[in-house]
Amino acid sequence: MTPPSTPLRSPRNTDRFPRWLIVLLLTPLIIVVGLLLWHVRWRMANTAAIQRLEAAAQQRGEPLTLASLATNYPAVPDSENAAAALMALWEKDDPRFWKAFHNGDRPLPERARHVHDPALPYLSNRGRNIARNTRLTAASTAAADEWMKARAAHTEAVRAALQLPHFRFPLKFDEGYMMLMPHLAVLKEEASGFLIEAALATDCGDLDKAIGALHDTARVGQLLADEPCLISQLVRIACLNMAINGTERLLSQRELNASQLAQVSRLAESLEVSGALRRSFICERAASLSIFTDSGRTLAETARLSDDASSDPEREAQTYRLGLGLMQSVGWAGAERRLMLETFNKVIMLAEQDTAQALNETEETVKRAVKEARQFPPKILSGLLLPSMEKVRPKFAALEARRRAGVVALSIERFRLTHQGALPEQLDRLVPGFLARVPTDPFDGQPLRFRRLEKGYVVYSVGHDRKDNNGRERDPKGKQREFDETFIVER
Repeated sequence: MTPPSTPLRSPRNTDRFPRWLIVLLLTPLIIVVGLLLWHVRWRMANTAAIQRLEAAAQQRGEPLTLASLATNYPAVPDSENAAAALMALWEKDDPRFWKAFHNGDRPLPERARHVHDPALPYLSNRGRNIARNTRLTAASTAAADEWMKARAAHTEAVRAALQLPHFRFPLKFDEGYMMLMPHLAVLKEEASGFLIEAALATDCGDLDKAIGALHDTARVGQLLADEPCLISQLVRIACLNMAINGTERLLSQRELNASQLAQVSRLAESLEVSGALRRSFICERAASLSIFTDSGRTLAETARLSDDASSDPEREAQTYRLGLGLMQSVGWAGAERRLMLETFNKVIMLAEQDTAQALNETEETVKRAVKEARQFPPKILSGLLLPSMEKVRPKFAALEARRRAGVVALSIERFRLTHQGALPEQLDRLVPGFLARVPTDPFDGQPLRFRRLEKGYVVYSVGHDRKDNNGRERDPKGKQREFDETFIVER
């Protein structure tokens, strides 16, 4: 018999793994390897970008660290230092606090509190906003007179300090955002004091004294010209706006002669803050970058000196170091640092351009950076620090807009002197006899606007919203959303 034939073997080899199983097993490995390669390339790209951005800043001579920033803010001899003279003066009023600040003691003791007469203009809560077209009430005048007499020696000492050539407070730049700057609030009070003097002098008709006090108001603000911190420049802007407000009130209350108008014109020219925006951005960049190298010492010291009995300084510092170390190990810190460098480098370069286009580009740059910081994976530190930069340049632009409007208003006043009090029909009438040209609006690059009022006139810029709101004044209480940056003379 013929033996049965051996059956043919199936084409599928049951002794091997199916292909689909091999693919299934290898897919996670491929994904992991791909992610690792992407991560390496991502970190390398961030590192290369950071090196390029830092090199570009250093090539321009810009400090990147708080230590190098401090070298650009050297100490000066006390005999030439207005800050030293002011601190000696303030020490007489509150010796415990200012000695501690001067000596670098931490924590600082609580400042002595002053309770002002509610009727005192500008310094009391009730008297902060004084209408430009009305005189002080009898109660406000009495309160201001009494306050000025009590501070007569103090005021003269401040005036003497304003004549010194330098201004350097003992600031500890290595503390970054934790740096103590108590002098800023007191400088605003000193500026307000001169504004009170200007208001009294305006009301009683002593115009030369009023103009001198307005100059002193501006000088207090300009003491901060070389202090690079953004908060210092914002206080400087606040003081200079006081001088502008006082000038509005002076021109609304009184008719000045040619010599007095020339003095006030010099005041308007002195209110410029050229270069301050760029220095502020450079300082903010150094402070922002410092959070990536801070070992937790500053945070621990701040916690140790706080009044919170439940805080554990060393534990908080350790947590900070652990979190920062984790961010650095996964490359997150590099992505944050790159975003901050890209943003700050761009806005610093734009700060060198005094144009409406540069203002727009600055705002758009910060908005894009904030949006990127909030995308997944979120950049937590950038998301916390960058949003506050959105309104910085508009604040500088708003001051410059009001300053330029004031320059135009003073030209209108000179026009009125030679035209029997008549106002020009339009600002072009001032050129070239009273103005070389009509200044441009920092917000849109167009010439400043002018509108007659029922009594007087307004010169204005369209302001942050870029809308012509017909010269509508900003609400002092901040409730109004649509307004222009104005200089108003109601006479």
